[in-house]
Amino acid sequence: MAVHPEPPLPRLDGERLLAQLAELGAVGADDSGGRTRIALTDTDKAGRDLLVSWMRELELEVRIDRIGNLFGTLPGGAAGTPALMLGSHIDSVANAGALDGCYGVLAGLAVVRAFREAGIEPLRPITVAAFTNEEGVRYQPDMLGSLVYAGGLPVEQALDIVGSDGSRLGDELRRIGYAGDLEPGGIPVHEYLELHIEQGPVLEAEDLQIGVVENLQGISWQQVTVRGHANHAGTTPTRLRYDAGLVAATIVQQLRLIADESGTTLATVGCMRFEPNLINVIPRLASFSVDLRDPDEQRLQSVERRLQGYLASLAEHRGVQIDSQFLARTRPVVFDGELVEAIESAARRLGLSHRRMTSGAGHDAQMIARIAPAAMIFVPSRGGISHNPRESTDDDQLLAGARLLLDLVVDRLGAARPAQHRPAVGEMPALPAPATAAPLELLLNPHAVHAGYPTELRALMNIAQAGQDRARLAGWAELSPRATPLWSLPDLAARLGIARLCIKDESLRSPLASFKALGAPIALVRLILRRFPAQDFDAASLLAGEHRSRLAGFTVVSATDGNHGRALAAAARSIGCDCVIVLHAQVSEERERAIAAYGAQVRRIAGNYDDSVEEAASLALAYGWQVVADTSWEGYEEIPRDVMQGYGIIAEEVIETAGVDAYTHIILQGGVGGLAAGIASYYWERCGASRPTLLVVEPSQADCLYQSALAGEPARATGSVDSVMAGLACGATSPLAWRFLDGSIDAFLKVEDADAVAAMGVLAAGSARDIPVIAGESGAAGLAGLLRLLAEPELAALLGLDANARVLLINTEGATAPSVYEALVGEPVASVLARQRDWAAANLGR
Repeated sequence: MAVHPEPPLPRLDGERLLAQLAELGAVGADDSGGRTRIALTDTDKAGRDLLVSWMRELELEVRIDRIGNLFGTLPGGAAGTPALMLGSHIDSVANAGALDGCYGVLAGLAVVRAFREAGIEPLRPITVAAFTNEEGVRYQPDMLGSLVYAGGLPVEQALDIVGSDGSRLGDELRRIGYAGDLEPGGIPVHEYLELHIEQGPVLEAEDLQIGVVENLQGISWQQVTVRGHANHAGTTPTRLRYDAGLVAATIVQQLRLIADESGTTLATVGCMRFEPNLINVIPRLASFSVDLRDPDEQRLQSVERRLQGYLASLAEHRGVQIDSQFLARTRPVVFDGELVEAIESAARRLGLSHRRMTSGAGHDAQMIARIAPAAMIFVPSRGGISHNPRESTDDDQLLAGARLLLDLVVDRLGAARPAQHRPAVGEMPALPAPATAAPLELLLNPHAVHAGYPTELRALMNIAQAGQDRARLAGWAELSPRATPLWSLPDLAARLGIARLCIKDESLRSPLASFKALGAPIALVRLILRRFPAQDFDAASLLAGEHRSRLAGFTVVSATDGNHGRALAAAARSIGCDCVIVLHAQVSEERERAIAAYGAQVRRIAGNYDDSVEEAASLALAYGWQVVADTSWEGYEEIPRDVMQGYGIIAEEVIETAGVDAYTHIILQGGVGGLAAGIASYYWERCGASRPTLLVVEPSQADCLYQSALAGEPARATGSVDSVMAGLACGATSPLAWRFLDGSIDAFLKVEDADAVAAMGVLAAGSARDIPVIAGESGAAGLAGLLRLLAEPELAALLGLDANARVLLINTEGATAPSVYEALVGEPVASVLARQRDWAAANLGR
């Protein structure tokens, strides 16, 4: 089975971003867990070399200017078009964390990679920048590279700066090979965006994901020196002292009062020294630093004036000399209002919690803001810690910030992105038009009966066995101990003109995010109990892994499109047996990684799903392994029967929650027929002749059940078996499943891929009374079928889908491939999940 190529949209490779952060973080690392890459040292060179290699890997145009600023540009637009610049720095303080600066540079690189991999040329160049000497540890001033780039300091003067170790900056640039020939400012900047960790505690304290930085504080650094007279600490009365230390302490106390009175100014005395610095001598000199910060220039100037006036007055009254020397002074920066609003809009679009805020630290963005519109994005810093080996931010927060940056760049450059409308509270989502003008292919099943459940079928699958399976799985750690939710969607039902619409949400069944968690695990348990009858095994102890030593060497194998294989791998890991999963060429790498994460050995083959089924059977025969498949063939029915029986648990939960006669219609997904057989057989046995109308929906190009109904026997699909609905793109009907479906399914219908994608969006949107539901490509197929049916009233009437209809859908999977989901829905999973949580908090009190 194959899936369509994903839409060519820029999509973040989050794993690569995190891996590169770790790799760059290892440059200059020490045994304490920190790393040191002070500007223009050998470790800084190593970091630069690594960054250049990544830029060249993406075939960027790499340029270095005369102050050592490093740029990698993805071309776009006409020659000479100013670039959208994404940047920060990769130099560090001593014993630093891994994220300061580096996060912004590598997130910029991730954005460029997303455009490259999507094959999209941006409407203007995207330049990733790493500026020189942002930290200012070795050479003063800090933010030197961006200052020179913005024209704030002549490059010749900057090259002559002598560092704290006596080295000349220009000489060290040549030594490490980063004295470029590009003139500073040589790459015109259209807009500048800098993504950064907050380096403070605000976002974490307020449990927010994003800080939208609207301004950056002005900074005033001074060195205050008090000169008095040294004297004996025991013989000099207080009234006769000229105590530089006491005067310094008085200034520090008054400084705090002055700052507090301003309302927004921050004042810090970070270092202080005394002379002669002896325990029994009154200090003759006290020298200390003053750090003043305020986002408003007038208030900052006011505090500076008040401090100078106080120093003059105090010197006169205390008989001491007080001098103040300005070390550095930067004006507050107000970032571009349009960019700030664009960041807020992107955060809302992605469902990320956010607030506007001021940056308390200096950043390269404040320098570039002198020559181009600029703005910054913050993500939380755990504990507010930075410039420290313990500096950290959760991975999901790092990725949320990077996705926001990507979304913002796509928005600013006008790159193709599916238009999306998220309904406001109380607004119902717009319903999609049918994907094709062709009539809906609907087949009423001539073999369907509304009579009692046949005895021969009850011998194979029955309600008692479903209940037993449910009890056996109850203690498995991979399953939720509660039944999955049965969501009511009253707004959507009203829009469709039916009495009731509910969806059973199997995305919340387990971390596997799929109904398959009920099938393969119970089949594996039953297999082991049959295979080792002499052992004292039971389901609970098997799933707890208590017998793994006795199952060493026992290997199971299966083919899969993703969910069945992942469920089998998870169960095998819990139990302790080996697992081999065969994947065909079109299964995504994302799904492969999810399977491998459970310890399964993955084997890839060419061909489609049916080919992988054959390969799994061949491997089992060659190596003595046991096939655990969810489809049957001649001589192989016991294990697929166990898989299907497990799916009956879904029907049992629905009836417990809503009652046996709650629904007039149930729409089930097709595939090989296992899910539909498990649920249909349960309702057939429980309700007999009064069972609900049962419908099966399939992709039009993978219509094996539709064709089976036409032929009156198990048949193959007539299409390409190439569908975005990966879990349903099956070429051949399971003969065992067909024995249950032939008499129970009232109608079979086909939908297009675009119908399923549209249904995913409808479910994700939610409304005032409908919870947003995360439904994967196959999970939304039931709604896709319902929408197509109701768009053709004559066909709907044949099935009794009218104002009295009460319809049940099954969301068979969540976003089992998050990147595919984001590409199709146009919204990350995290965004929908955030809206789902908000809806639940407002409507369910949780």
